[in-house]
Amino acid sequence: MAKFVIKEKTKIFVGKFISVWQTEFLDKAGNTKYWEWVERHNAAFIFPITRDQKAVLIKNYRVPIEKYVIEMPAGLIDKKGEDELETAKRELLEETGYRAKNFIPLRPRGATLSRNLNFTFIATDLEKVADHVEGDDTEDLEVIEVPLDGLLDFYHNLPEDILFSLDILAVAAIARQRGIK
Repeated sequence: MAKFVIKEKTKIFVGKFISVWQTEFLDKAGNTKYWEWVERHNAAFIFPITRDQKAVLIKNYRVPIEKYVIEMPAGLIDKKGEDELETAKRELLEETGYRAKNFIPLRPRGATLSRNLNFTFIATDLEKVADHVEGDDTEDLEVIEVPLDGLLDFYHNLPEDILFSLDILAVAAIARQRGIK
């Protein structure tokens, strides 16, 4: 049982994609505190593994940090009538040009700054159906295939100006532990 008492939630900003809230609560010592957090749509993340044991990742420019980031294909679950699996299938195709026959769901994970959940799938039995991907107008994507057994070396040898989502290594470890190929 939580040691905190939630008092009041106030929406302090509404944007096109996010809302910002402030929650008043009593901490475990009984003191009044405030937590600011973001509300947005849930998201689907995909860790695609090719038949020849390569992880299909993307290099994407992220405007807020003004850098490229190596990350898993992903997208917001924001289309009417589309669930997390359907979003994962659509985003995998849009961002990598691959389709997968198998999607293995992992436990959803939350974030500390937002209320949304991130649904992660390991995708296997891939088929390349498009050689050129562009993403949408807010994405600058490059598809990168990295041997699974070389992911750590890839991470350690990236140029300093390119960031890397460490979630990739966590999902790769889960896939390896489960014997997923």
